[in-house]
Amino acid sequence: MQKASYDQVKVSEAPVVIIAFALRGDWKRYMDAIFREGARRGVGTAEGISKSEENAGHFLRSIPEAIWLNRHVMIAFTTLMLVAECYGLDTAPMEGFDAETVRREFGIPKANEVVALLAIGFAQEPDKAYGGRLALSDIVCEEEYGRPWGGGASEPEEVKADEPEPEGESVLAPEAEPVSK
Repeated sequence: MQKASYDQVKVSEAPVVIIAFALRGDWKRYMDAIFREGARRGVGTAEGISKSEENAGHFLRSIPEAIWLNRHVMIAFTTLMLVAECYGLDTAPMEGFDAETVRREFGIPKANEVVALLAIGFAQEPDKAYGGRLALSDIVCEEEYGRPWGGGASEPEEVKADEPEPEGESVLAPEAEPVSK
């Protein structure tokens, strides 16, 4: 696994590494069963299954399958990270790996989309001084695009569109014009 993840040490140090992948095309195979189970549980009706399948199929064919698979795997992946951390474990998500090597080494069929790796365990001390990520205030907006997140519950300072941003306040600048309300 370490070779497939470009020699990242955390792969060999973690007692557990999860390979997150999705089954391409399985939505077609299971859609009817999912809608039937929904109707059985009171979500929709048996008479509406055909229309629901038609609508869902139309939507799913309108976006690239790899994007849809990635979104859904990452929802589950993020939940797994949160649960592990709630139990006192540390997690290290990895997207830097060779999916083909992971697929081959672990016998994962080619019909599957390998999305991410997750190392789970107890972090070695000391942690990295810099994790390679920008501060949340540089990438998260508050209330509207272009207003940096303040990180607290207090009201943010008013940002006027015609005022230049103070030096050193933000690493990233908005790429688009603010939307009028």
